Amino acid sequence: MSTSRLSRIQELRARREKIKTIIERTCFPEQVAFIRDPNRFKALITARRAGKSTAAAWYIVIMALMHARKSFLYVGLSSESATDAAWPVMEEAFKLLKVQYTWLETRKICTLANGSTIKFFGLDSSPRDQNKVLGKHFFLAVIDECQDHTQDLKRIVEKKLGPAMYDETKYGGGTICLVGTPGDLRGEAFWWLVTKMDAAGNPHPDRYKGWNVHEYDLSRNPAMADQFETAKADFKARLGEGYEQDPVWRSQWLGKWVVDPGTHTYKFDRDRNVLSYKVDRDLIASLLRGDSRWTYLLGCDTGHVASTAIIIGAYAPNNPVFYIVNGEKFDNAVDSKIAERLEYWGKKYNIRRMVMDTGGNKITPMSMASDYGLPVVPANKAAEKVGHISRFNSDLLSKRIMLLPDTCAGLIKEWEELILDKKALERGEWKPADKFADHEADACLYAWIDSAHRWAKDGEKVKPSQFLEAMLERRDQTRNPWEEAEEDIMDQLDREAEIRALVQEYDQSNAPRWR
Repeated sequence: MSTSRLSRIQELRARREKIKTIIERTCFPEQVAFIRDPNRFKALITARRAGKSTAAAWYIVIMALMHARKSFLYVGLSSESATDAAWPVMEEAFKLLKVQYTWLETRKICTLANGSTIKFFGLDSSPRDQNKVLGKHFFLAVIDECQDHTQDLKRIVEKKLGPAMYDETKYGGGTICLVGTPGDLRGEAFWWLVTKMDAAGNPHPDRYKGWNVHEYDLSRNPAMADQFETAKADFKARLGEGYEQDPVWRSQWLGKWVVDPGTHTYKFDRDRNVLSYKVDRDLIASLLRGDSRWTYLLGCDTGHVASTAIIIGAYAPNNPVFYIVNGEKFDNAVDSKIAERLEYWGKKYNIRRMVMDTGGNKITPMSMASDYGLPVVPANKAAEKVGHISRFNSDLLSKRIMLLPDTCAGLIKEWEELILDKKALERGEWKPADKFADHEADACLYAWIDSAHRWAKDGEKVKPSQFLEAMLERRDQTRNPWEEAEEDIMDQLDREAEIRALVQEYDQSNAPRWR
């Protein structure tokens, strides 16, 4: 080996040792563990101000210095936010290491003396932004603020970035890092799937496979240890010993995923809205048996391409609670499949009324009624959906909606994942986000709208006239739009006679064929 080559190797080894020493002095152990992790797919989820962006920035600096003529990527919501988060850390690192570099502000690119480049991109303004990284192979790519990305991160990672980055695996690169804090976007959001936690804040067994997740709370950052203890004392003084379960404390200081009722579309709570076998065993058994004292309703949200969901609800004249008994969801259903499932539930619970979403047209509900002889009516969408959900939430908060345990897992999952549109909230608007599945939630809403439980009084037998009035009002609201009622004649009828005629029709003419 030539003297010059040996000298070069020794110089490189010395530089690596110097970098290692500076990293260990600058970064705390959890950051070092993330940087040294050899996994090609890894995530870092922490509380805010816990040093996640600092760790990611140092990671890129180290790799860029150790591997010449390679490309590195730091992604944020915008190129400006990415630069603001990481560039000050990188610039300070270069000064400590006495590294020469050039910075092109207009293009957000840093070029090192060894030919490596660090690029700062924003990928969240529109789906077209993803094309910025399409086909480009980076030795290391970091995507920061994952909790706030509204574009499809899974698509960016697996279809845009991933394939080309395999070119760097033979040189020890091709690594993708996801970095962020717990957020509000759950459902099928990729950041949630990768870093998913259970109710206790522990790693969920259903986390997306193949990713190594690093997590720690704010107390692990030495620069924030005093602030952490001060905040801890404040929370404890204000909330008592139960402060550790406070959603703000758990998310903002411990870095745990929590359900924040203020950001969720449906105000569902497992402790409040789910019946208990220990306390409600007889009630649960009665509902599951289909006892005659209950009136059962079926709500259906159809989707011939998307999912079709069915929810079974029940109420009684002397009970002000709407009970959600069962439900299911299936994909790619044709009319015959939907009819088969509707008939199954109809026979099981002697359901006389099935409320179905028209899916933008009236064909499916009409087909269910005319071709299959099912007691299907279209869902009442006369009022805005937001208004229905607002009243639905009132029933949830007052325990006038209760679920049976173990039979409505899909519905509960949707309720706990559906959040409000963040940008709409910033504008002062209340609007559910569009990107999460809501098929079972909608089916439940349709059944609930058609229920007469709201006219009952707890513990009191409702007078027949009161209950029949409620039935009439409900029927008026959900009358089939393709049936042209002669309103001028109906207006002349005596109210009681109309009610009697309605009840007779309801009990006889409209009875399903399985009775």
